[in-house]
Formats: sequence, structure tokens, C-alpha cells
Amino acid sequence: MQRTKRVTEEEIRSYPTPIPRCDAQFNFLYEHRARLSQQLEHANSVLEANASANQLVDVIAAFISSACSAPSVEEDALRARLSEAIIKVDAQRGDAPAGTA
Repeated sequence: MQRTKRVTEEEIRSYPTPIPRCDAQFNFLYEHRARLSQQLEHANSVLEANASANQLVDVIAAFISSACSAPSVEEDALRARLSEAIIKVDAQRGDAPAGTA
């Protein structure tokens, strides 16, 4: 998620100027960066609280299922990798996939 946020920040920094207030693509990037920041803060707070594996899986599942109207290639790849990892963890535990119960 940090790498995805860095990619988004770089897109914002390199965005051609001047940027009109009504520029939908720039506004999306700006809002997307804010959402990623919130998700990272939440994940970090769970990690710092020495959360259980189930709590960590729930945080990851929430990120995967969070709506993103136009994710980047980087974010799509991250969501795919995380989805595969959760499926493997659930299979090892014999659980239903996280976020589906």
C-alpha cells in the first residue's frame, strides 16, 4: 500500500500545470491518495496494537473490497496478490474467504 501511495504521489507531483479546479483526473488522484493514507494509518494502527492474525486478515480484506473507481495497475496487482494470500490463509484454516461471512 505504501508503494501504491508513492506511485499516486508521484503522479500528483508530475501532473501538468496549471491544474484547473474542475480537473476530474487530478481530483481523483488527490482523493485516492487520501484514501490510501487512511487505509495505511488503519493498517499501521492494527499492526502496532499487536493484533491477531484474524484482525490483520480483516484489515487486508477491507482494503481489497474497498471501492476504487479507477485503480492503478500497481493497485490492481496489489489487490490481486493480497486476494491470493487471503485465499491461501483461509484454505489453511479451513475458513470461508475473509469478508464473505
